[in-house]
Amino acid sequence: MNGLGVEEFLEKAVKSNLKLKVIDTSIGIKPIATRGAEESEKEHYEHGHHHGVHNPHIWVSPKSAIIQVKNIQKALSTADPSGAKIYLANANKYIEKLNAITSELTNASKTFKNRKIVTFHDAFDYFARDFGLEVVGVIEVVPGQEPSAGELSKLIKMVKETKVGAIFSEPQYSEKVAITLSKETGVPIYQLDPADTGDGKPDTYEKIMRKNIEILKKALGDKK
Repeated sequence: MNGLGVEEFLEKAVKSNLKLKVIDTSIGIKPIATRGAEESEKEHYEHGHHHGVHNPHIWVSPKSAIIQVKNIQKALSTADPSGAKIYLANANKYIEKLNAITSELTNASKTFKNRKIVTFHDAFDYFARDFGLEVVGVIEVVPGQEPSAGELSKLIKMVKETKVGAIFSEPQYSEKVAITLSKETGVPIYQLDPADTGDGKPDTYEKIMRKNIEILKKALGDKK
């Protein structure tokens, strides 16, 4: 499983089946604290999007995804030693692809003229940490719960003061508040995909990340 609170709904099932082997793929990844963890804890429970004190969106960064793939490979090899060579070979093939994406992102990040961004929610915090971006604020601290008038006012002020380069919405959520934020600040909106959903094909993650790279280059690169 992903770990860091994403699969909290599975806790009862796991506890009721003592023979079930559960692998936390977040092992080895330095966790980032959830934004306003203590303040929003109650809200997370009420709106069914509880993540706990650690941000769980590790897969959004290909660097973290590589660690997850390695954890999966090791777990499968331990559970099924006869297939260890196959698991290792498959993992190495996919890691090679993730390394290529990581290199592309690293090269793209060198062209960014402004590294300060606002994201829809905290899905891109690991991504930002790994590729030199600064998420100065998020539109929805609790996904699915729009900011209050007061919270939006504070965000507008912060965006203006920090000279944010771009506002990023997500395809899974409405752009309504992001559009308002853009109009009030003059900062353009772009869309980044955290790969929460997809068509289930083997190359879905790669396609999403490469599209994100192009969007970031357009949003933060040299406009000349």
